[in-house]
Amino acid sequence: MSDLLLQFIIVAGFGAFCFGCGYLTGFIVTRNRWREMIKHGVAHYNSQTGLWEWEPEKPAPLTRMRRGGSR
Repeated sequence: MSDLLLQFIIVAGFGAFCFGCGYLTGFIVTRNRWREMIKHGVAHYNSQTGLWEWEPEKPAPLTRMRRGGSR
């Protein structure tokens, strides 16, 4: 086997290994985020439509601001 072919096989194998590790890490992180969103009630599965549904974002509470200086 020529040196160039052996070098190509090693580099391609290392690239495939790195891609697989990144893909697995991304899958695990995404799965954990989905679990948290489902647990907190942000996302839920509608069995009638077969789709995930998202709760609308709740608006931030209004705060009253005092006019003028401090009392």
